[in-house]
Amino acid sequence: NEAKSGDRFIFYFSGHGDAYNAEDSYLLGYDAPAGDKNLYLGNALPIYQIKSRVKEVEARGVDVLMITDACRTNEVPGGKTGAQTALTQVMETENGEMQFISCSSNEYSSESSKWGGGHGVFTYYLVAGLYGMADISPKDGYVSIGELDWYIYSNVHQQTIVKGMANVSSQNPLFKGTNQSKEKILAVVDKDMQTEISNLVGSNQDFEGAKHKGMLKFQFESEQARGYFTDFENAIEQKNLLATDRNSALTLFNLLQANSRDSAMLGYCKDELINACVNHANSCIQDYINGTDVSNASKDMWFNTAAEMEYVLSNTSTTSFDFNQIKSKYFFLMARGYREGDMQSNWETGLALIDSAIQLQPNAAYLYNAKGLICDQLGLYVDAMKNYKQANQLAPKWLFPINNIGSLYEDAGKNDSALLCFKKLIQLYPKNARGYAVLGSFYDGIHKPDSAEYFLHKAIMLDTTSGLAHYNYAEHLFNQHRNVEAIGVLMQGIRNMPSYKYNYYLLGRIYEMQTKTDSAILYYSKAIALDEYFDLPISHLADILSDQSKYSEADSWYVKLISMNPNSIDGFYGLGNDLYKQNDYPSAYYYFHKLIELDSTFSGYYNNLALCFYYQDKYDSAVYWFSKAWIVDSTNEGLLFEYAKSLSYTGNNEHAVYLFEKDFAKNPRDLNESDCITVGYAYLYRKKFDKAYTYFTMPAVEADAAEMNYDLTCYYNLKGETENALKTLKLAIKAGFADYDRLNGDTDLQNLHSNKQFDKLLSGLK
Repeated sequence: NEAKSGDRFIFYFSGHGDAYNAEDSYLLGYDAPAGDKNLYLGNALPIYQIKSRVKEVEARGVDVLMITDACRTNEVPGGKTGAQTALTQVMETENGEMQFISCSSNEYSSESSKWGGGHGVFTYYLVAGLYGMADISPKDGYVSIGELDWYIYSNVHQQTIVKGMANVSSQNPLFKGTNQSKEKILAVVDKDMQTEISNLVGSNQDFEGAKHKGMLKFQFESEQARGYFTDFENAIEQKNLLATDRNSALTLFNLLQANSRDSAMLGYCKDELINACVNHANSCIQDYINGTDVSNASKDMWFNTAAEMEYVLSNTSTTSFDFNQIKSKYFFLMARGYREGDMQSNWETGLALIDSAIQLQPNAAYLYNAKGLICDQLGLYVDAMKNYKQANQLAPKWLFPINNIGSLYEDAGKNDSALLCFKKLIQLYPKNARGYAVLGSFYDGIHKPDSAEYFLHKAIMLDTTSGLAHYNYAEHLFNQHRNVEAIGVLMQGIRNMPSYKYNYYLLGRIYEMQTKTDSAILYYSKAIALDEYFDLPISHLADILSDQSKYSEADSWYVKLISMNPNSIDGFYGLGNDLYKQNDYPSAYYYFHKLIELDSTFSGYYNNLALCFYYQDKYDSAVYWFSKAWIVDSTNEGLLFEYAKSLSYTGNNEHAVYLFEKDFAKNPRDLNESDCITVGYAYLYRKKFDKAYTYFTMPAVEADAAEMNYDLTCYYNLKGETENALKTLKLAIKAGFADYDRLNGDTDLQNLHSNKQFDKLLSGLK
C-alpha cells in the first residue's frame, strides 16, 4: 500500500503450491491444512490475488521482484498436477515484474538436511548470494540481479546433478526479466559478513535462524537497548507476545521504542511481533481444524489469541488484501472463546461473532463447522445440521463436519445414517485413529461390544498419543465392567497425553463407582485443573462432597455450575438436595421450583417439592405437588407411598387406600410402626375393618403395646364394639399410655365420652 513510483517491492515465498484449476491456485503456508481447498482460506495465498496486487503496484511505477520457491513435492491434495498448475500460474501470469523461480516446468524444488540443516537448495543459495557470495563479475561490493541469477543457477544446477548423468540436473532455476533488469542492484555487500557466509556455505552449514541473529546489522545507542532487543527476540521465540509483564514482546518493544532511534530495527521488531501474533492465531486455527484443540483449549487461550489478532488488526490497513481474512479470524477466535464460556448468553454472543466472520469469508468451511458446534450447544439441532453440511460441502474431505453430522444422526436415533458417516471417516483417513475411536464408540452405544472392541483397540494401535482413542476404549471397558483394564488404558492415555481432561474424568468415575472416594476426588480435581469450566467432574465432585455431608464445599461447586450455566440442572438439584438433607425445607423450595421451570417433564422434581411440604406437615400442599408428579409420570412408583400418606392426613382416605394398594402390589414393604398406623387408619376410615386390624397388629406396632391397644380402641369403637374398645383402652393404659389430651380430644372416641367407664379411665389419666 505504501509503495510508490521508483520504489522496489520484493515478494518472496517458500513452500508448497497447489491448484484445483487455474483459478483455484494457491501458495500454501507451512501451516496450511491438508484436505480441501476451502480449508486453505485460513493459511494460504490465492495466486490470482498476489498477481492482481503485483499488477496494481506495477501500474504505479513500482519495481517488483517476485521470488518463488513453491514446487516442493506432490504431497498436497491436488497432487502432482495441482503443484505444477500452481507453478505455471506463478510463472506464466506476468504483469511486467521480474521473477526468480526455483525450478523449471515439470521439476520439483529439492530440500535436504545437506543444505544448512534442512533448507531448500534454491533458497539456500539465494540468501547466500544476497549476503555477498554472488558479487562475482564485477566484484565491486554490489550484488546485481544478473549476478544473483548466475550464482543461484550454477550452484543449484551443480548441487542437483542426477547421479550417473553428467551435466543433467533435476532442478534448473529460472529468471524472467529483461537484460536491462539484470543490471539492477539488489544488495550492498558487507565484507565481514561475506567472509563469515563464505566459510559456512563452503561446508553447506546454516547461516540463518536463531543462531545467526547477529547478522542483522542494527545500531544500538546503548547496551540497555541491545539487551531489550535480545529479550524481545527471546519473548518472540517463547510466544510471550502481548502479556502485561516485563518479559512480554510488546512490553520490550515499547522499551525499545523509548530507547532507540534505529528505524530499521524498530520496523523489524514490529513486523516480527505482528507476524508472531498471526502465526500463533494460525496455529490455533490449525489445531481446531486438526481437532487437537477439542479437549485442551480454554476460554482464556482463545480470548488471548483473539487479543493478538486485534493487535494485528490495529496495525493493518483496511485496504490491505488480507484485512478481511484477519478480521474474520479475529471474530472466529472470539466466538470460540465464548463457546467455551459458562452461560448460554456467551454462546449466543459467539454465534453472532461467527456470523460476522462468515460474512467476511463466506467460503471458509471451518467457520460453518464452528457455527454448527455453537448451534448444537444451544440445542438448535436443525441449524447445526445445516451448517455441518455446508462445511462438508465446502470441504468434502475434512473429517470433522462428517463426524459432527454422524453424531447428530446418532443422537436422533438415525443409526444407519450415523454409521455411514462414521465409516466414511475411516475410508477417507484409514490411518487416522479418530475415525476408529468414533466408530468403536458408536458400536458400543448400539450394544455391539465385539465390533466396538475391534475398532477401539485399533484406534489405540494407530495412535498411542490419542487421548480420544484411550478414553473411548476405556469407556467401553468400563461399560463391560472390566474396570482393571479400563484403569490401565486410562493411565497409559494420561502418560502419553497428559493434557486430555476426559481421561482424568473417567478415572474419577470408575473410582467413584468403586467407592474409592479419595481417588475419585483426586482425578476429578485433576480434570478440573485442566479446565476450570469442565462441568462433568465438577458435578461429580460436588455430589461426593455432599454425600460426605461437606455441604459448604459441595455447594460452592454447585454454585459454580450455575454460574457457568444459569440453567444447570445439576447445580440447582445439588443445592436443593443439600438443603433438603439439612431439613431446611423452606430454602429448598426455591431450587426445586427452579428445576420444574427448567424441566417440567421430570416427575422427580415435583416429588422433591412435595416432600418439602410433607415433612413440614403441610399435607394439602404436599398432595398438590404429589398429584403433579403423578400426572407427569404415572409410572413413578417411588412417589406412591408418601402421596398416599399425605392424602390420608388430609382426610382423602378413599384415594389414599387406592394408592396404598397400588403401591403394595408392586413394592412389598417392611413398614415401620408409624407407616402401619397410617395405613391402618386409612382402611379404618374406609370401614375396611379386617385390613385395618391387620396393620394395627403388625409386628412393628405390636412391639409398642400402648400404641397398638390405643389404635385398637379406636378400631373397635368405630366398628361399634364398645366393650372391646374399653378393654383395649385398659390394656393401653396398663402398657403405659398416659396422654390425657389425646384421649380426651380424639374424635374417633367422641361417642365414648358419655360412658362412665371411659370417663373413669380418662379421669385416672388426669
